[in-house]
Amino acid sequence: MYVKTQLFVVVLLGLMLIPTDALCRLSAEAELNYVNYDVRDNTQRHLSAHSLSQRYSLLYEKNGKILDGRFGRYDIALGYEWATFDTTIKSTTSVETPSESRGHLLYSGEIYVDPKELPLKLHLFSRDLSRTYFVTDSSPLLGTFSSSSIADPQFDAGSQIFSGIQGNNTVGAQTMLTTSIMNGQHIDSGGTLIMGVKNGMTNGYNELLRHFPMLMLDYRDQVNKDLHAEFPVNNRLSRLAFVSLNKKENWFHYRYVTYKDYVNADNDYRETQIQIGTVDQALQRRWIDFTNWLQISADGQLTKRVSQRGNDVSEEISVNLFGSARREKWEARSFNNFTRLKENNSLITYKTTLPIYATGILGRDANWSGYASFNDSSTNKGDQFTTINTNYRIDAFKNSYFTLNHGLGLEHVTTSRNTEANIVSASVGTTSTSRFSRQIAVGANYNIRSYFYDVSSTSSNFIDQEITANAMYIPSDKIRFSLDQTNRFTGGRSQYISSNISGAVTSTPQYFDPRNYSTNSGSSYQSISRFSVAWNPKPRLNAILSVSEDMYIPSGGPSSTITRVEGGVNYTSGNLMLSSRNTYASGNSVVDYSSNSLSSENRINYIFNRNFDGRAGLTYYKALGGVNPIETFNVEQSLNYYYYRTSGIARRLFEINQSFVSTDQAVYNGPVNLTQRNNYFSLGAKYYPLRQMLVAAGTRYNFVKDFGSYTLSYYGSIGAQFRLLEASFDYSYGKSVTDGRIEKRFSANVKKKF
Repeated sequence: MYVKTQLFVVVLLGLMLIPTDALCRLSAEAELNYVNYDVRDNTQRHLSAHSLSQRYSLLYEKNGKILDGRFGRYDIALGYEWATFDTTIKSTTSVETPSESRGHLLYSGEIYVDPKELPLKLHLFSRDLSRTYFVTDSSPLLGTFSSSSIADPQFDAGSQIFSGIQGNNTVGAQTMLTTSIMNGQHIDSGGTLIMGVKNGMTNGYNELLRHFPMLMLDYRDQVNKDLHAEFPVNNRLSRLAFVSLNKKENWFHYRYVTYKDYVNADNDYRETQIQIGTVDQALQRRWIDFTNWLQISADGQLTKRVSQRGNDVSEEISVNLFGSARREKWEARSFNNFTRLKENNSLITYKTTLPIYATGILGRDANWSGYASFNDSSTNKGDQFTTINTNYRIDAFKNSYFTLNHGLGLEHVTTSRNTEANIVSASVGTTSTSRFSRQIAVGANYNIRSYFYDVSSTSSNFIDQEITANAMYIPSDKIRFSLDQTNRFTGGRSQYISSNISGAVTSTPQYFDPRNYSTNSGSSYQSISRFSVAWNPKPRLNAILSVSEDMYIPSGGPSSTITRVEGGVNYTSGNLMLSSRNTYASGNSVVDYSSNSLSSENRINYIFNRNFDGRAGLTYYKALGGVNPIETFNVEQSLNYYYYRTSGIARRLFEINQSFVSTDQAVYNGPVNLTQRNNYFSLGAKYYPLRQMLVAAGTRYNFVKDFGSYTLSYYGSIGAQFRLLEASFDYSYGKSVTDGRIEKRFSANVKKKF
């Protein structure tokens, strides 16, 4: 592969010697990053570390036309990247000095050959423009410190440079000390050749070529190799595709895929696929017009997969026959499939799917839809699962006072487990229209499912009935009342029909107990009632209140009730946004497990003017009566002041940011209560002397229980981002009064483009 790459680059360089109109560009980058991190307390220094990483790259790019564009064009790039780092980490237990230097060849070449009077197109490419990546904080010495409470100023401007120690094994995620390099080769190469009829040719070849098939040859090769990484990578993925277009839309495909993992050979595999039918080179399905109202599409494919792992060997034969018919008052579609899958040289699965969908209209205010299918799945191990399903639905009287819908479905299921089932489902419903009333809307629906089981010559049945009714009253455009009622009756004994065959399920939903989530349930009654009021006194003010009760009474078991009350208010204006949502829930959603919960979420955002805005939030949640009751209380508040320069081009000159967050969580676990508290106050400022420059500074005060046990941190940073230059300098200092821990961090980052 590497010899091919070198030859490809030589060919590209040779093409550059042909006199053409071309555009050239030479670019370079230089990047320097320095980090110094220090941790100490009143007794000793716990950590002293510094890191210097450098990265340099040079890239030459050129694109142009071959023979003034009559033969094609090309795009090439050639360069080199070099990266190095030197890090020293000293702790009280050990010393580490990781350092490394790596180089990487950058190149990209693309050739587009498209002769105007020749029946071919050729696209060749090979590229490896992946850049070096510095891995940070992978040293075990950075995760050996004891717990400390120095805060993580994630909401401050300097959070990207300083986070401090929060707990065990967390320092390494915050110091950003370079410890290794991820580099290597990531080569993506390939080519596409298309031969056949081509638009634009004037030499008469198209008349001759239209009698021959169009050919396409596509090859892709991806190489990933980095043996010096923390987790070495060395693999290669190759894909070859040969596609031929014969008469009309009849396409022939041959695809071959190989994957080689030189680190772990167990991941190796080969896959071969042959496909013929109305699927084009982009794997898009084509349709053949039999008449002006009938279309079909068909294809068949054979796929073989061979892997080093014994459980990943398969051979699959799949045949598809799709059809579509459309007339003035009806249309139908069918997607038939047959699949034979042989896995691991032993298990053979056969799947046949024969569905048909149809829709139509019965008049000005009525339509219908229908569905019928035959699904059969079987294996050579004796497993079998067959379903025959048919149903229809009619929607009528759309322009009357009340609509009427009716549906009926039948499904027959047989399995190899001596199980046979017949499922009958029916529904009827009605809904009022605006012709009945614009203030009152009512509706009702009745659904019934009857399951008839025959398991090992033992018969049983189960019936599931559901009656729903809803009503809505709208006395004005400012208020709306809604009432919904659902009654569900079940009788008999339900059974769950399943199979060992993947994807073999019934089309009709099977019953699940709403409390125990069990599939084998008996007689029961469930009532769900819900009443809600929606109030809209002003265009931007919305309020809602709802009360619901879910009562479940099974035969031979304890009853359960879930009561839920919800209320919410939302208000928005040009400068104010207010929202409040409160919920109370009581009951046992699971049998023998009762709990009560109360939650409240409140937000307010206010923009005083262009220069000043603020927000506040309060969240509360309490759950009692469960296994582990919990209570959480969160308060958030922030203020922001912005100052803009109005002379000349208006832009932000500086801003001041203040925030306060308090979090309190308690878990009541028997005699032991677990409590977690955290409070912090932060104040920061940002100054923009130029549009491309930022100067930031701030402080953060963090305390847990009382004001005397606190941590205090400061940060300052300056950064600039121009088109060809980026630079930043950051310093952070933090001290914990509790244990005397002091942390310091300084970083400098410079990136120059040429």
